[in-house]
Amino acid sequence: MAVKYTKIPTTDSYDSNLTFDYSSPFSYDEGDSSYKYRSAFKYTTNQDRKHIYSDLDVQTSQSSVATNVIHGLLSFIFIILLILTFPVSIWFTFKMIPNFQKIVIFRLGKLIGAKGPGIVCVIPFIDRLHKVDVRIKAFNVPPKQIITRDGAVVEVGSDVHYRIADVVKSITCVQNLDQSTRILVQTALLKILVKHNLAEIETQRNALGRAVQESSTEASKEWGVEICRIELSQVKVIRGPPPKQTPSVMFPPGMMSATGSSTKLPPALQNIASALLNTAQGRGSIGEGMSPTGESDATLMMSIDDLQAMFKGEVKPFQAYMSGRLQAAGDLDAAMRLEEVIKKITGR
Repeated sequence: MAVKYTKIPTTDSYDSNLTFDYSSPFSYDEGDSSYKYRSAFKYTTNQDRKHIYSDLDVQTSQSSVATNVIHGLLSFIFIILLILTFPVSIWFTFKMIPNFQKIVIFRLGKLIGAKGPGIVCVIPFIDRLHKVDVRIKAFNVPPKQIITRDGAVVEVGSDVHYRIADVVKSITCVQNLDQSTRILVQTALLKILVKHNLAEIETQRNALGRAVQESSTEASKEWGVEICRIELSQVKVIRGPPPKQTPSVMFPPGMMSATGSSTKLPPALQNIASALLNTAQGRGSIGEGMSPTGESDATLMMSIDDLQAMFKGEVKPFQAYMSGRLQAAGDLDAAMRLEEVIKKITGR
């Protein structure tokens, strides 16, 4: 076997025959078509993609065109009937809308728009009218008990003044306008007041009312409601803020020694039982011991007798907190959910 060696060049030459060949080793010629394979798909040589893939927008537009044709045909028939029954039909065709009202018209289920005030022409039997009062209205949010940032318990409500700015949205975007607005303002009120202490709530009622108004308007404008003014009611202090104490751990009454000294616990309380309740994952879990990470949203401390009384329904957690039998640290809102947890466990 003869072998030929060639010297490798040290420079690149574009005219040399030793350049790389980038042609494909595969052949794309038509093969033997004698083999017939059955496929579930259909193939075509048509390169016009619009004939291969159906456009959803085209189908939607075709459906809307057919709906519009039927809608227009029925409207035309009823208009002819109104003309034939004139002047009797005039009593059912024209409506007088006062200055403080507007009407939203639906014709055969299709939104026509808002009309009024003044004389409005409608088509009987196929037009459905919704009257909307555009005057300023008012309602009150019932007083709710709130735990402030400094631990005080107050009861406060509000008076809300609002008006309908977009009558179409007020009909099409929400089912119960008054109830939805009341819940919205109540939620915004609780969300803002829990971030302030008792002194700020008592002295800055107007500023807090404006903050609640701005927060509520951001959501209410989506259904055509404009919150004009919110006035907080008189703040009723149920319990003042607890005094600041230097110890980081507070024991409820009855857990100290008989002499009143907190430096040493009685022998019966040398081993205090602790339990961890986790409601953030899955269906929740409860176990013995402290949190592995050392962090928790809220820490509750009470006697065994008080805990058993809560499970029996004799004492509510809020009542125990107000009387000092239940001590809470951390997120007080999370601590007050203890009553919901007890109800789910006991099935009451």
